[in-house]
Amino acid sequence: MIISLLMIALIVTLSIMNSITLYKIRIELSDYLENMTQKLYNGSAQDIVEDTENFKELWHEREEKLVRFIRHSDLEQITWDSARLPELARYGDTSELAAEIKRIQLQVNHLWETQMPRLRTVF
Repeated sequence: MIISLLMIALIVTLSIMNSITLYKIRIELSDYLENMTQKLYNGSAQDIVEDTENFKELWHEREEKLVRFIRHSDLEQITWDSARLPELARYGDTSELAAEIKRIQLQVNHLWETQMPRLRTVF
């Protein structure tokens, strides 16, 4: 009985810790993507190339944390899309770059929605 309660407590604790980690990463990535979008619309093309490279590196660092508790296919899609960002910025394809940034933002939000422990995601 005590072992069962300890196991449940451990599972709940790990779930809460993973949710907090995902929340922090979601906020960080969303802010970064929003900042890139603002620079793109304001015409700061020089800064956006460096920002896309930095985002790609930031994503790789955060992905290492997320891979422990999120399906790899969801994470790989963001990895593929973030790898496209620097090239789109370098060649000045602003409409495609803006669309790709928005797509990544939607994918990050989707991770949050699907990983939150709610009745509809648990059952």
